[in-house]
Amino acid sequence: MPFYEFRVCFEMTETERQQLVDRVTQLHTRKFHTASFIVNIAFQDLRPAKGMLHVYRNGKPYLGNSIRGVLRSGDRTPTAFNAMTLALVQAWAEIINGGKTEDVPPERALMACSIEPTVAAAWEHGFLVCEGGQDAVWLNVNRKAIEAAAEKGDEDMKFTLQEIDTRPDLAI
Repeated sequence: MPFYEFRVCFEMTETERQQLVDRVTQLHTRKFHTASFIVNIAFQDLRPAKGMLHVYRNGKPYLGNSIRGVLRSGDRTPTAFNAMTLALVQAWAEIINGGKTEDVPPERALMACSIEPTVAAAWEHGFLVCEGGQDAVWLNVNRKAIEAAAEKGDEDMKFTLQEIDTRPDLAI
């Protein structure tokens, strides 16, 4: 957790996808003080004959790019969620449209971005995930299990240990 979903109605390049993944992971982990291994990102291709999602607006079929984030709430405020929403919109503009938010090709325009702080409980990577805002404590309480997984070769857990040891926001 979280789960960010990009619904896209144009042929996105792998470079664009990877840049969005890198930016969203960085934005989420720094804004909400989480480890990277819990940030999940998916892309759904909505081009005709590609996508399986049928979207309607004003009663008519509609193709439009959107971003949806499903997150834990915890002690996070509406102000923090609004800031994250705007950061996602800005990331899209920079990566997909060269920094432009207006006068962009319609198929590359971002039509909607939402954050849904609805996750009450989650299990991921062998752990019950903590309430939002409690990640630093949770990571340190679970450090021995993270170390054990890293010793068995789990690359995500190796990186998580590096984050715990190098990021001040994950220190307790």
